[in-house]
Amino acid sequence: MICKNCNSQNEETMKFCGNCGEKLGEITAEMHSQQAKKNRNGFSLIGFITSICAMIGFGAYTDHPYANEPPLIAVIMFSLLGAAFSIIGLFQKDKKKWQAISGLVISGGVLLVALIAGLILVRW
Repeated sequence: MICKNCNSQNEETMKFCGNCGEKLGEITAEMHSQQAKKNRNGFSLIGFITSICAMIGFGAYTDHPYANEPPLIAVIMFSLLGAAFSIIGLFQKDKKKWQAISGLVISGGVLLVALIAGLILVRW
């Protein structure tokens, strides 16, 4: 339960705020919607989705019989973009960090594999 006075999080069973001592009341729909808005992290979500797109793009790239450099460059760009948004989302205060961490892991893995594939492509 969130205190109306200091906005600190308290357990549902508490009758008074553990931070300021204010009496805790019932959660209203408005308070619930405000809490839901606070838990959103757009940067993490964009980074996660962009990283997934880079992974799908790399899968499409490797399935293509005439794989060449331009699609690989696009995959690398999407990976870097996903990593950048995920890093920004990671530093958002009290937000969903699992999306940012997942986005970083996915974009880092795709970037690593894409760079290795690019080195192999340039070499041959």
